[in-house]
This record gives sequence, structure tokens and C-alpha cells, in this order.
Amino acid sequence: MSPARSSRGAGRGKPSGSHPQPANAVHLLTIQDLNSYEDRQNGWVSPWSRWTDPTWYFVDAARPDRHQAAAVWDFQIHVDGRKFDEPEFEELRESSKIVIYCLHRFPSLRQKLKAQSIHEISIGIRYFLRWMIASGWMYLNQLDNEALTDFENFLIEDKTNEDLDDVLSSSSIA
Repeated sequence: MSPARSSRGAGRGKPSGSHPQPANAVHLLTIQDLNSYEDRQNGWVSPWSRWTDPTWYFVDAARPDRHQAAAVWDFQIHVDGRKFDEPEFEELRESSKIVIYCLHRFPSLRQKLKAQSIHEISIGIRYFLRWMIASGWMYLNQLDNEALTDFENFLIEDKTNEDLDDVLSSSSIA
């Protein structure tokens, strides 16, 4: 399934002053691939990024030879220093990656979301995931209407107190 390059990030180094280079002829993950943990771990989400990369880069349609950072997976969860790429968060991270990837590659909308839209949504998802973990939720399927109401109340309180640690736009939380 994956291209001949087996090392993570091969050929995509970031020389100083330039952007990561896209890999040639990659096989992007399909819906069927998402069902298999092994296929996901070996798969490509874009010509710039593998599933396991700490940051995913997607094509900017306006400049197809360039990328735009869209999703960051090694973000800090809390002031205690824990990061989202640690093993204890693997199941939640995998579920979140599937959500972001499906929004980009297999949208239920008329057309794929732009790289900038995915980037904004990923900011909102990071904020949501931090709240989930701080509230003791470790799986997306645990969330019910009461949990989502708790998040809504947290969001209102957090943002009316002018907590600007995360820059959330209307796109980020829509």
C-alpha cells in the first residue's frame, strides 16, 4: 500500500528556508484503509504527510507546489507537560485523526474542505480534545448530550473570561 519509501518522512526533509518537498506518487489512504490500524500507520494523508507524522500538511489549491499546515498531533495537552502524541491518548488520537482526514478527503459536503478550513477546524478540535481530557473523557464514543452541554458551557465561560490561549475563530468552533 505504501510507496517504496519506508522510512517515516523520507524525502520530505525541510532544508533551511524552504518548504517540505512532496513525495512522488503516494497512495493516499482510502475509506477501506481507515478500517485497518496497520494500513493507517503505513499510509499517506497527503503528498507531504504520513498518518504517523506529528503535523499533517495538505495541498493549498491556490499554490499546488506548496503546502499548508493543517493538523498538529503532538500538541501540549495541559500545563503538566503531557502531549497528545503520548501512548495514553492513542485511541483518542486515532479517532480524531480519522475525523480530520475524512473531513478533508471524504466530505459529506459538496466539495472537499480547503487546507485553510481543515487548519481552522483542527484548532477547534485541539481545544475540544484538551477539554475532553481535562474532563476525564478518553473516547469520542463516551460523549453524550450532557457532556456536549458541559463543553458548550465551558466554551462560553472560557471565552467570556478572555482566555485567549487558543485562537478560536467562528470556523474553529462551528
